Amino acid sequence: MHDEQITARLRAGDEAAFREIVAEYGGRLSRLARSFSRNDAVIEEAVQETWMAVIRGIHGFEGRAPLRTWIFGILVNQARRLAVREHRHAQVALGGNIASGASSMAEDAEDHEPGMGSHGKWVEPPAPWGLENPESVFLSMETLRVIEAAVAELPEFQRRVVLLRDVEGLSAEETCNILEVSDTNQRVLLHRGRARVRRALDRYVKDGTLEAPQARARMRSTP
Repeated sequence: MHDEQITARLRAGDEAAFREIVAEYGGRLSRLARSFSRNDAVIEEAVQETWMAVIRGIHGFEGRAPLRTWIFGILVNQARRLAVREHRHAQVALGGNIASGASSMAEDAEDHEPGMGSHGKWVEPPAPWGLENPESVFLSMETLRVIEAAVAELPEFQRRVVLLRDVEGLSAEETCNILEVSDTNQRVLLHRGRARVRRALDRYVKDGTLEAPQARARMRSTP
């Protein structure tokens, strides 16, 4: 659907249009919200609050950015707010003495992978897979599960950037605006995330195993 058409229908109170965008974006919003919290209740609340904000704010949507970018931006704000609230409640419950489990952006951006240098540079280029038909591998459902599991295991800041850039197809500028990060951080986080996914694919292509099998088990149990 073109943004103009769906926006006009939403402004007119078209319930069918709202059901359509919920069906299209609901699961994608939940996936992004999971990079802020593992709590299913928090994730569900973030998505619900996002849709409420869409309903309340659709008349003020000016179309300067794509509708999906606006919706993802709302989700990030809601998920971030609820994750902070969740952490504060945990602090109170444990007497205010709890270490934050959230990794910092700097840690996500500067962690060093085996075989990689600083600032996302390869010490040595990745070894070619030597496949006769690489396309057949990437079209398989098994490979998609490997990629999904690898993305699910990424540090949270890397996962958000990879989801927005590579899964949702947003531009670097849109991603920076939504996540409120600099272009430099966005590029480093994206490269780090892609490198981890590449490493998982390396393992799968070479020996048919997942790098993080626990991620696959968790994803299968997640609706």
